[in-house]
Amino acid sequence: MPIPASQKFDAPFLQALRGAAAIMVVLYHSAKALGLPQPQCGFMAVDFFFLLSGVVIEAKYAGLLRAGLSVGRFAWIRLVRIYPLYAAGTAIGFAALLLSGAHSTARLWPTLCLIPRIEFTEGGMFPLNSPAWSLFFELLVNLAYALLVRRLSTAWLAAIILVSWLGMIGNPFGLVDLFAGGFARTGFSFFAGVALYRWYAGAKTPALIGGLGACGVLVVFVAALAVSPPLAGVVPCFDACVTLLFPALMVLALRARIIGCVARIANVLGDLSYPIYAVHVPWLAICGWFFAFDRWHTPLIAQGVAYYVSLVLVCLALLHGFDRPARRRLARLWPAPHRPKANRVAFE
Repeated sequence: MPIPASQKFDAPFLQALRGAAAIMVVLYHSAKALGLPQPQCGFMAVDFFFLLSGVVIEAKYAGLLRAGLSVGRFAWIRLVRIYPLYAAGTAIGFAALLLSGAHSTARLWPTLCLIPRIEFTEGGMFPLNSPAWSLFFELLVNLAYALLVRRLSTAWLAAIILVSWLGMIGNPFGLVDLFAGGFARTGFSFFAGVALYRWYAGAKTPALIGGLGACGVLVVFVAALAVSPPLAGVVPCFDACVTLLFPALMVLALRARIIGCVARIANVLGDLSYPIYAVHVPWLAICGWFFAFDRWHTPLIAQGVAYYVSLVLVCLALLHGFDRPARRRLARLWPAPHRPKANRVAFE
């Protein structure tokens, strides 16, 4: 059922969190190569993406799926949302591989179709763009959700979350190459997001959090990802953050409100978050190839500035010049029929 306007969440603040998560993932993957301290827990931002995805998908599509939106149509909508930038990142990865002098790429072509490699080798399931493992499992979990949503009672939802948690807890590493483990890690946070939104939508009088409270949520979130515990403490930190902290922060985030120029900046960060996530690793490889020919011995900090600035510019160009036009064209291949009015959600 539609939820009252007073209970609809504030998309700009969730956009801010999504942008912050993307930045922390980039720092996690690039910091060491650029001579910067690595945020050892930055990889956990991916689990927050899954949590946020569960919230947004439940808010935007649960009513539509129950009202008759087909599973095939929903899967197409999600593929159109994810694939163009995935393809761009993979293409950049191919370019980086060729620039490195590799000649045997035939076995990697299937990854252009989001088909993972099964071999447990360096580079994981998607050697041309390693973070793409999460996009693959995101689509799988989205499909599972669409198949189950009409029968997804509170008891079944709790059971899925529990089974996923048992498959994930204590073992965040090595999941990228293990199908069942990757599904568990994605499934826990995604379906936890679904549960959180159902709870939020059913709340009678949700209290609102203003700008100061929202700032506190953002600071705690970034601090959790920026912490660098000893290696032995990374797994307990993962367990605590993904199981307890991130859901608690999401509860607060759903009640937060930001306005004005802060909201506009947050929306820009959120819009750039997926392009940044989709291409940051292959773009780092491209920049690494370029820096290898640096005859002026540019300091690492300058190389870092060049990488981050160029990454933002490339992502802006991809977002406006490729991703959005490509999605519009792909959407026309399967035009949307007239459908019931859904809860309005400003981003996907």
